[in-house]
This record gives sequence, C-alpha cells and structure tokens, in this order.
Amino acid sequence: MDSFIDINNLREDSTKYQLLISNQKFTSNVLSFFEIVKEELTENLLGLVITNKEKLPQQATEYSLLINRESVSLMETNTQGNSNILLSFDPPTLLLNNKQMGAAYSRAFGLRIREIISDLKNDRCFVFEEHL
Repeated sequence: MDSFIDINNLREDSTKYQLLISNQKFTSNVLSFFEIVKEELTENLLGLVITNKEKLPQQATEYSLLINRESVSLMETNTQGNSNILLSFDPPTLLLNNKQMGAAYSRAFGLRIREIISDLKNDRCFVFEEHL
C-alpha cells in the first residue's frame, strides 16, 4: 500500500460492507455509493480502503480504492502501468494522473466503481477500515 496510509491503523471488515452494499439500492450515479460509505465513517474512522491486492492470484489489474470524507482515490496497477484517479467532493473534480477529466471520463470512472462494488459483493476484494 502507499505510504500515506498507516497500515497499523487498518482493520479488515469486508463482511460488514458486503452486507451494507447488498441492502442498498444504488442509483445510476455512483456518488450514492460514496454517500452511503461516508455515512458509515464515525469520528474515529478516517476512511476505507477497498483492495483486491493479495485476494486472488494473478489479478489482471490490482486496485486500491481509498474513500474518506473529502475524496476518493483509485490507484490501479497492471502490465501497462499505473494510474491514479482522484475524485474530490467539494467542489466536484475528477483528476487522472493529476490532469482534469471531463464528463466522458466521469462515466468511465463510474463504470469502474460499479465493477469494484461487484467485486465487493462477490468477495473478490478486501475492505479495511482506517482508524485514528
């Protein structure tokens, strides 16, 4: 994981979030997913890390999705390289490798988040809570 995450403060809790996701109805806008997750962030919970690293052997693309109150960061690694997508909530801004992206890329990002939600529902990734 990246150095800005204190791994000593991470606790695995995939089952809780699988249940949360399965009990929710999501709109076509993936922001509803982030709103639901943000509601789960208590005072001592800084954010969530959803990752498929080390979950299944030989992933085509490894990812880590970091969700906190201010933003979402998706880091992906595959044979073609690395990418970092940052979605800031206020004001809404989407950056790919520090370059601002438009509406077309927002749709692609939404599709990718839906794939990660599917991974979560089907136990193909871990969820870690980042505590104070």
